[in-house]
Amino acid sequence: TIIEIRKNLKAYRLLIENGSLITQYDNDVQSICDCPKCKKGGMYKTKFVYKCSNKDCDFFFYKETYGIVITTELAKKICSGEKVDNVERTMKNGNKENVSIKLDIEEGALQIIR
Repeated sequence: TIIEIRKNLKAYRLLIENGSLITQYDNDVQSICDCPKCKKGGMYKTKFVYKCSNKDCDFFFYKETYGIVITTELAKKICSGEKVDNVERTMKNGNKENVSIKLDIEEGALQIIR
């Protein structure tokens, strides 16, 4: 169920499943790209994930994973199926390294390619 509300002259859309708030979209925000899995929904940035807007699609991936911060531009590239080179990764010990990444669409997870 999607509910629209207005607060302080701003409209929001709330995605609610089984009585629980799943995510909130600012109505002014456009999708960053098409969903690479279902090809029907758009990908939206929420607080912690990039998520498909199609209620029948379960595709999402985290904005930060394996020490890699996924910016909007990087999300667009990996959603297109591209392998992206020279992405900075911060390891647990604080060291940084450059890696190549690719999105596993079926798993909704990044693959690190060395």
